[in-house]
Amino acid sequence: MKKLLSVMILGMLAVTAIFAGNLEKIGEWGAPAYSRVVKIQNMAYMLSESGFLDVLDVTDSANPQFVTRLHFDGKPSCLLVDGNIAYLSAGWGGIYTLDVSDPANPIVKNHLEIDADVREMSETDGYLYVVAGLQGIEIVDISDPLAPVLDHAYGIEEEVLEKVKSVLFDGDWAFVADDKKGLVVLDTTDPTAPSLDVALSLGTSVYGMAECGNTLVISLGPAGIFTVDISDPSAPAFGIKLSSGSVDLDGDGTDDVTFDISYAYQVFPLGNQVIVADGTNGFDIVDVEDPAAPVLQMQVATPYPTTGVVAEGNTVYLAETINGLGIYDITDTVNPVLLGSYQESGSIRDISISGNTMFISDPYLGIRVLDIENHTAPVRIANAVDAGAPMAALTEGNRLYAADLFQGLTVYDITDPANTTLTNSLALPGVSLELAPWDGGLLVSDEWEGISVVSLDDPDTPVLTGTFTASGYVYGASADGNEAALAAGFSGLEMVSLADPANPIFEGGFNTGGLVNTVLLQNKIAYVGDMFAGLFIIDVHNPAAPQLLSQLPDETGISDLKLSDGILYAARGAHGLDKLDVHTLDAPVVLENIPTFGSFGKVRLDLPFVYAADRTNGQIVILKENAATKLAIPHIADGSGWETGLILKNSADTDKTAILTTYRDTVPVLSRRLNIPASGTVNIHRLSGNCGTVEILSSGLEVTEVITQIKSGEQASFPLAPFQPGEIVIPIPENANVAWEGLALMNGGDKNRQVTVKAWNAAGILLGTKTVVLGEQYRKTWLLDSMFPGINQKDIRTITASSDAVVSGLFISGKEDGSMEAVVGKNS
Repeated sequence: MKKLLSVMILGMLAVTAIFAGNLEKIGEWGAPAYSRVVKIQNMAYMLSESGFLDVLDVTDSANPQFVTRLHFDGKPSCLLVDGNIAYLSAGWGGIYTLDVSDPANPIVKNHLEIDADVREMSETDGYLYVVAGLQGIEIVDISDPLAPVLDHAYGIEEEVLEKVKSVLFDGDWAFVADDKKGLVVLDTTDPTAPSLDVALSLGTSVYGMAECGNTLVISLGPAGIFTVDISDPSAPAFGIKLSSGSVDLDGDGTDDVTFDISYAYQVFPLGNQVIVADGTNGFDIVDVEDPAAPVLQMQVATPYPTTGVVAEGNTVYLAETINGLGIYDITDTVNPVLLGSYQESGSIRDISISGNTMFISDPYLGIRVLDIENHTAPVRIANAVDAGAPMAALTEGNRLYAADLFQGLTVYDITDPANTTLTNSLALPGVSLELAPWDGGLLVSDEWEGISVVSLDDPDTPVLTGTFTASGYVYGASADGNEAALAAGFSGLEMVSLADPANPIFEGGFNTGGLVNTVLLQNKIAYVGDMFAGLFIIDVHNPAAPQLLSQLPDETGISDLKLSDGILYAARGAHGLDKLDVHTLDAPVVLENIPTFGSFGKVRLDLPFVYAADRTNGQIVILKENAATKLAIPHIADGSGWETGLILKNSADTDKTAILTTYRDTVPVLSRRLNIPASGTVNIHRLSGNCGTVEILSSGLEVTEVITQIKSGEQASFPLAPFQPGEIVIPIPENANVAWEGLALMNGGDKNRQVTVKAWNAAGILLGTKTVVLGEQYRKTWLLDSMFPGINQKDIRTITASSDAVVSGLFISGKEDGSMEAVVGKNS
């Protein structure tokens, strides 16, 4: 029975801490713009300089599948694989060592901080040469592969190098591409003491290199590629620069194609050929066996710009900025075939929420539709692709309206979100960029033409009612009743009356001194985001004479604002997402900041959920407000012979909503909204998943946990209550037929904590004390007789646990007849 207890209780996580007022990231969707791709067995490792490494399973080339994602500080730009070890350079984030023995599950084993912007890498004889730009080359000792050590820097002090961009080894020779010094050849017989052999001027910037037999190919960005004869590495000889030219592909004496390199980002060797990631042109294959006479063999246009490439046999894998991963078969050099792609990236311009569905406006990929019932793992269910380019989206009932670059205002039927369908469009003056609701319909913003006032009396047939041309570009608008506030660029804030929608009238304005590109109007208060001058809060009760209430000059870069109950959420581009308390309008306070590796362009609220759209990464980040009514319960692992359920009871005469989130350790894996009817209950019979915590966010609910032993059907249940920092008290019930007794404790804080556990008898006499250390968000379990050896368990009637963190505890016992009893600790 004690072994059975261990199996059960080790799978439990007790009550978590209260994080009142904090935003917690619980999920994300989308893929960042990839810059490089590396193939490890059946996995494609996709690098993004936005801080991500995505692992995709490409076993089925037609249907690549997302496997996992790692986040890094810095900008991942190069992954060097050496057997089961891989080294990742991350710009100013240093070098990470990964165990890739299981390619589907890379594990970070080490992090080496280097005070340089590290990029490409190459390996020789137990050393890494790491490209570090203006810092030259960083030489790293990897004799212990899992514990790299920085040896020293080379090149700058020696005046051999000036701005290094790429490095490549050939035996005892290192070829170094330097923007200033050109092609530098080093003798690396002793890798720790390289010596200059020769340097050849290139006269242009360098992006990378590849060795194809006796030919070195250098990518030069917009200048194309350059070939070098390295049959004698100590005496390299220039070949030719290939940037454009007419080529006879089939040998019939006539030119078949004009070779025009758009932007040679990366070159990858394939025997005597080189594959060029060629920006907007797609990719090129060039035969470079003769460095003096390279021959174009193939030029393949791709839907979106290509920045990274790797090849295996006749299969080419591309990192495409918008499309994500593209896979091509090049067996037929005349007619290459697209095998498949992984397309969860894109350009996210705006998002709109309707129930458990999110609509994304993407000018490249159309309207994308996500199921967000589980907020930790949104799923794309549809793409509504048409001839337009949607820039903004807004849902009203079962209709979605989009501001479209080419079509004006478009209307979609979203009765069935999985079959979102374009039903109508309304041509508007100018270029439609933003949408805002008003009492009579929509305001459509256009940088040049001002705003269009659109009536939605018939939701399926929008009608242009009137227009207004501002004195500056209009980047956005917001309406409150018959008043509209315009973000009018360098002209500042402009107030417009919509009393007569057919003839909007200018009322007044406020010049912020910078560039106003977003505004939110609510209750006669305008919250104005100025790109350069920060946040302004302006009283517009008299729109002819707006009055400044306060300004936060440091809140620059704001591109979107949303307000709820005195809390303002500001999307600030590369500065992340700010949350501000504006209850006191003349003294706003920044409460917290959510950083991003990309650029938050939009923010949407469906509290307690907050959605931030990252335009740079093509991602949606999902956050959740944690409230003081947060409850958390133990969750027993699947496969342990136990199941955990919940009973949520609502005694009020109105419906209530609860947010249920399941965590695996500290990572949310499920988050969904539950409706509990008035005077009703909701039973959740089984919470699936591995070890974790189940959290309930609501108020006025009675929540009971039910633990069931599957084999016997025996159950234990107990009510839940919020916990506060301090001491918890766990009463131990008297029972003569107890077979085992156990205790689970958890530290809900963000630091290691010391917890003092005491056992007391019925008379309040201390029987024993145990001091334990719990890691952050860490739980530990004990059998009672192992925690307090030498003490008769039957004498223990109370256990207390105290710490300066939020600590939670659970006592559970198994009886001789197989039944159970559980008691959750409460604050003293």
